[in-house]
Amino acid sequence: MRKLIKQILKEELYKNLITEGKGDFIAKTKDLALKNMDTYKIPASITMAQAALESGWGRSLLPSKYNNYFGVKCHNASNCVSLKDADGNLAEWRSYDSIADSFDDHGKFLTSNQRYSELFSLPITDYQSWAEGLQRLNYAGNSTTYADKLIRTIEANDFNLLDMSKTKQKPKTPNVVGKKVYPKKSNGYVNVREGAYVDSGFFDNLMTRIEYPSLVGVVEGKKLDDKSNMWYYVRLEKHVDDYRYGWVRSDVVDLK
Repeated sequence: MRKLIKQILKEELYKNLITEGKGDFIAKTKDLALKNMDTYKIPASITMAQAALESGWGRSLLPSKYNNYFGVKCHNASNCVSLKDADGNLAEWRSYDSIADSFDDHGKFLTSNQRYSELFSLPITDYQSWAEGLQRLNYAGNSTTYADKLIRTIEANDFNLLDMSKTKQKPKTPNVVGKKVYPKKSNGYVNVREGAYVDSGFFDNLMTRIEYPSLVGVVEGKKLDDKSNMWYYVRLEKHVDDYRYGWVRSDVVDLK
């Protein structure tokens, strides 16, 4: 009975250590996995799951001391260390200056190895097929459970949500260069300025005012000021003295 209680306590302690380690692991590696997804087109969920499994959530000696999060063997690299493998045999492993170097090397390994080329035709959100492909292509040797371990790790920790961030692209800003600029109102005027930035007062940098409903000009460029107002750089229809260009604020004009 005492032996059983001791075993239960040992298992609970191990679970607590792993739970505590997960938060630290994710904080250190999430952005690196996202960067790899952007650079090498490898799902962030796959990178996270592989790193978690290979490194014991970053707690084993190889990652914690030598920043090797993917169990990469030396293979004639310049910076290596000698440590025992899972079977107790001495082996040569790569040592990295940083965690980022380890993740980048992992991305280079998968993209430069012709064996895994077929994986990159898969959707970046299809982590199941990526996991099954890695097992089928012998990433983990002859393991018959590697894909299942990856998938369970991904789903248990919602790593698949990281892959979705790739599909949530910001809407593109319409190209306004070449658009004609007209007053928004049917009467009044549009202020045209030498610069888009107004430091103090309504008339700072004021060049002239163009009476409605005339054409103001054609957009040559745009930029935001420090108050997040959009300004258009306009080739003016009516020149102002020697000025052929000026700035108008977007909220008082229409583009056609």
